[in-house]
Amino acid sequence: MSPEFALRLVEACTGGAIALSALEGLCLRGQREAGRAYHWSDEHVARPAALRVLYREPGYTLLCAARLVLGLALAFGLLAGPARGLVLFALLAIGFLVHDRLRYGTTGADLMMGIVTGALALGALAPDDPAVRQGVLWFVALQAVLTYAATGVTKLRIPAWPDGRYLAAVFRSRTMGHPLGARLTADPRVARALSHAVIAFECAFPLALVTGGRGALAFCAAALVFHASIAWMMGLKMFILAFGATWPAIVWCAAEAERLFAALV
Repeated sequence: MSPEFALRLVEACTGGAIALSALEGLCLRGQREAGRAYHWSDEHVARPAALRVLYREPGYTLLCAARLVLGLALAFGLLAGPARGLVLFALLAIGFLVHDRLRYGTTGADLMMGIVTGALALGALAPDDPAVRQGVLWFVALQAVLTYAATGVTKLRIPAWPDGRYLAAVFRSRTMGHPLGARLTADPRVARALSHAVIAFECAFPLALVTGGRGALAFCAAALVFHASIAWMMGLKMFILAFGATWPAIVWCAAEAERLFAALV
């Protein structure tokens, strides 16, 4: 896989994740009415007049619509030249505004989208430089594996995670619960085993970069199953595309590291 193709896959998945996030924002318009969960009140948070216009309706709906259109354009490769860089920086700016507007309810998927978009935007400043393209891919890959590992280590340090109580509580919750998950984790032994499997997988993810292209592909395939299961059972659909955007970079970097090591020995 060439670095150009890997970078294109990163862009496509990132654009798809942004578009999905924007679509969710459009679908949640009813939650932004007075008295609902995402209503914006100028009385609670002081912002400049221009931002208050964007954060209230219909300004925020128009912001989500613009984000949807730009995200789809990025996903389908409709951008080239200076327009690509401008759109990436525009998406980065809109992402900051959305995060500021929501103030809660965002996840690690939103953070990963922002980091990858920022890397792509900086890379677009020198689109024809091979070293810049490879630098973007290495940055994205390292960011991803470190994020997985940090998440696993964090879980390991919270006693309720290794012993299965946290996972069982999540599956019983109203917002992210699921009947199958609740039944599986009703047995403390199963809950502990599942929790240990998740923690071990996340902590071991940096090995993807040192196991060659095929090893990295296996790690990413396992991550796809992991995130798809979470999307199905907990409703966190954004993680598939947001973290999926990093997998082409991981596979390319692992294959490149394998090639360089073989050349040295």
